[in-house]
Amino acid sequence: MKTLCIGYVWAIATIAIPLQPYWESFNDVDYAILMAMRFTLIAILCLIFDMRDIVQDTKDQVPTLPVKYGLLPTYRIIWVMLLIYMCGMFYRWGYTPISFGMGAVCLWVIALLHWQKQRKDDLFYLLLVDGTTVLPVFIFYTIEWIF
Repeated sequence: MKTLCIGYVWAIATIAIPLQPYWESFNDVDYAILMAMRFTLIAILCLIFDMRDIVQDTKDQVPTLPVKYGLLPTYRIIWVMLLIYMCGMFYRWGYTPISFGMGAVCLWVIALLHWQKQRKDDLFYLLLVDGTTVLPVFIFYTIEWIF
């Protein structure tokens, strides 16, 4: 539940509010896809943090997804969310440099999932996992600048 709330709030804060002045230039489908993509990315990152905190959350009886269902179902949920992210990305941008840049975000999240098994230090989570929230914007503007 916490993951869904955080994903929703971040999607509102980073998509809905900044795009409000430009509402007329977006159709509803594009807006919904951008919201869904941001929601899934933030939810994935929250789940990675929840997997790190599974021991403490179990002790404190915090009902997170990894605590309730285990790590393997949580990994599967993350993979489904990555698939949703990629479908939205290709639907919105097709096979363009931007979609391949956003695909790099997916590869980065997969790398984080792989590294996350060995890493428990705060530096990894604060810089690499939290830093992923700004990665799509950085990639988008870099690709726009290049092309």
